[in-house]
Amino acid sequence: MSTQRTLAALAAVCLVGAGSGLARADEPLAKPGASAETDRFTLTARSTSYVRLFQRALLPGPNGAAVSNDLAIPFYEYVDLRATDIDAPWKKDSVDVELAAWGAFTPGEAGSAQRIDGDITVANVRQRFGPAYVRIGRQVFVGGAARYSQFDGVSLGARSSYGLGIDTYAGLTVLPRWADRPGYHHLGSAADSLLRTPDAYASPSRSGYWLAGGRASYALPSVGEAGVAFHEEREDTELSRRNASADLRIAPSSSVALSAQGVLDLDSSRLADGRAWVDLYPTSTLSLTAEYLRTDPALFLSRQSVLGVFAANRFDEAGGELELRATPKLTVAALGYVEMFENEGLGTRTGAKLRYAPLAGDRLLLQLAYTRVLDAGNGYHSTRASARLRLTAPVVLVAEQYTYQYDQAVRGISTSTVEAANVEWHASPPVRVLCGASATRSPYAALDVQALLRVVVQLDGSQEGRRR
Repeated sequence: MSTQRTLAALAAVCLVGAGSGLARADEPLAKPGASAETDRFTLTARSTSYVRLFQRALLPGPNGAAVSNDLAIPFYEYVDLRATDIDAPWKKDSVDVELAAWGAFTPGEAGSAQRIDGDITVANVRQRFGPAYVRIGRQVFVGGAARYSQFDGVSLGARSSYGLGIDTYAGLTVLPRWADRPGYHHLGSAADSLLRTPDAYASPSRSGYWLAGGRASYALPSVGEAGVAFHEEREDTELSRRNASADLRIAPSSSVALSAQGVLDLDSSRLADGRAWVDLYPTSTLSLTAEYLRTDPALFLSRQSVLGVFAANRFDEAGGELELRATPKLTVAALGYVEMFENEGLGTRTGAKLRYAPLAGDRLLLQLAYTRVLDAGNGYHSTRASARLRLTAPVVLVAEQYTYQYDQAVRGISTSTVEAANVEWHASPPVRVLCGASATRSPYAALDVQALLRVVVQLDGSQEGRRR
């Protein structure tokens, strides 16, 4: 069976499972004193629609290339459905169903074809057996050695009353939509344009794209959690990445929290990413954070990726932040970091922020932030001013302005600016509507104007019905 048919069948199973629960919810409730049990399940449905407008005037490129004016009006639709505590024939309230999909449509300009795209992001069924579970279908494993991995397969795990937990997973990797569709760009080609004859290239065989991994953890309530994980991923049967990770979170008291995590690239025996930080809350109005980071961006790329030739050098960063609520209406924050770039010297990142809420209930929120960045290549000053006003309970206005002043001009331009504003209306409990627009000027665009219309409809709640 093809992948598309498999996903379609799984999505149908998900909808049927949720539908069976809805059917029970429509049945009359048991009369007082009746022996029939009451069934309860939860159903959440969410629809998010976007209409975006892009108008760009790109600045001349190398060798005096002509200014490029681009216009695009894409439409996006995201749908999420989740049903929990559905009855299975062998166990009550033990099945959960999850389905998420998206679609996109971009009208074509004169001389170009319209684009239609879409995919199923998640479509799976989870069966719970007390402290254990099994999930089958399209799913995502996040964090640790896996980072973010989307696959079609199976995952299973269990939690003990002593705090020990184990999760494992395996399946076929979900390939990017551009893997064998028009829209692939050939890096380094003279004309970076759409692939006009995709049939000239063989489609990838999914059997060679797979991943597997797992995580073991131990948690003590009100104290913390520690875990270790492993992940291996293949591309066309060749190694893409093989990672191991460890993480630790401890909160010995309400005023202290310590955390650390690290990801080791096993193929090169090098640390891909390591972080350690401590959060302190000495008083109810003051918080302090100290942290250290070491990351090697090249180790986050697939071993089969041609982008490895553009990889950035390893760097370390150390510093901290503080936030003080000086008065009930005024909050002051500051940050300072030192960055150590491999073979490139030192850099710094410092800044401060003020947040002021002059009206009761935070109806008006004003913020002003300043950041200074210095590194081996260039540096800049940045400012951000923003205001958030709740006109009425359902209507909120937001306006923002960003300015970047470069120490050394980029392509002959020393300043970039961004202006943005939006209004959000909670039309009714399940419906939210947002309209926004922004305008940007930078070394790469004489003007970049964007507009956005977003409509969110969310329905959720519990349903009751009579068990059969």
